[in-house]
Amino acid sequence: MIAGVTGARAITTVRSKRSILILLAALIVLVALGHALLLPLIVQRVAISRLRDLGFHNVRVDVDSVRPWRLGLRNLAMGHHDNLCAATVAVAGDQTLLLGGTIDTVELADVLFKVRLRDGRFDWSDLWQETPTTKVPFERLVVHSGTIEVDYGGPPMQLPLLRGHVLHEGNGRMVIDLEAQLMNMPLPIKGWFDVYTGKGKIETTGLLDLIQWFKPSF
Repeated sequence: MIAGVTGARAITTVRSKRSILILLAALIVLVALGHALLLPLIVQRVAISRLRDLGFHNVRVDVDSVRPWRLGLRNLAMGHHDNLCAATVAVAGDQTLLLGGTIDTVELADVLFKVRLRDGRFDWSDLWQETPTTKVPFERLVVHSGTIEVDYGGPPMQLPLLRGHVLHEGNGRMVIDLEAQLMNMPLPIKGWFDVYTGKGKIETTGLLDLIQWFKPSF
C-alpha cells in the first residue's frame, strides 16, 4: 500500500515537472516570437517618429535587425519625392539605444540624394521644411556610397557620391564634408547647416560653374 502511494506521488511529481518544462518552453517561444515580430515594429515606429520630429517629410523605413546597441535598417526614404533614400542604414549607440539613448554613428550606404538648385541656391523644401521639435539624436552621419541628383531646371544631373560625413557640433549645427565626382574629377562638398534656423552655407567648389558649362549639352 505504501509502495503504491509512493509510486503515485512520484508519477505526480514527474508530471508536475513536465508541465513546468512545457510551460517554460511555451514562454520561451512566446518571448522569441515577440522579439522577432513585435520589437521590429516598435523600432520602426520609433525611427519614423524621430525622423518626423526632425522635420523630414514622408518617412518610410524597414527594420532589418535589432540589437541593444545597434540597429540595422533598410529601404529608407524621405521627402515628397523620395529626396533622400538609402538601401541600408546602420545605427550604433550605447546599451540604452533602444530606450532612446545616445546614437553615436549613423552609416548610410547606396544613397540617392535629390536636390533642387534654383537661382544659385539649394532648395530643401521637398525633403525638410518644418522646424524640428526634438534634438538631433546623432553625433556623426557617415556616407559610404551613393548618388547626388541635381535638378537645376533641366534634365537632372547625377553625380557619384563617393564618401563623406556630417558631424553634429551641437545645438543643431551640422558640418558637412562630402566628396562627389564629376567626369572622374573629385568634387568636394563642404559647409554647414543649422536644422533649427534653416540657415547654412555649402561650398561646392565650382559645381554651379560646371552645371552652367554642361547645360548646352543636354
